[in-house]
Amino acid sequence: MMIYNLLENAQILLSFRVSRFHAPNAFEAAAPPSDVGEKIDMLAELREDNKTLVAIHRSAHETTSSHDDHATTSLIENWIDETERRLWFLFETTRRS
Repeated sequence: MMIYNLLENAQILLSFRVSRFHAPNAFEAAAPPSDVGEKIDMLAELREDNKTLVAIHRSAHETTSSHDDHATTSLIENWIDETERRLWFLFETTRRS
C-alpha cells in the first residue's frame, strides 16, 4: 500500500505540472511558448520533475527490495531506466553552449 501511495503521489505531481502546458479542454488549442527562452524554461521544469520522479522511484525500489518483492522491484527498475533516459535527454537539450 505504501508503494502505491508513493507512485500515486508521483503521478499527481507530474500530471499537475504537465497540465499547465496543455489546453484546458480538447477543443481549445494551448498557447505555444512564444520564444526560445520560454521553451528552454519549460524543458528545464520537466527535467526537474523527472529528477523528482527518479527520487520517488528509487525510494519505492528500496522499499520493495527490502521486502523481497522481486516482481515490483524489477518493474520499478525499468521505470527508473526510462526516467533517467528522459532526464539525460532533457539535460542535454537544456544545456547552454
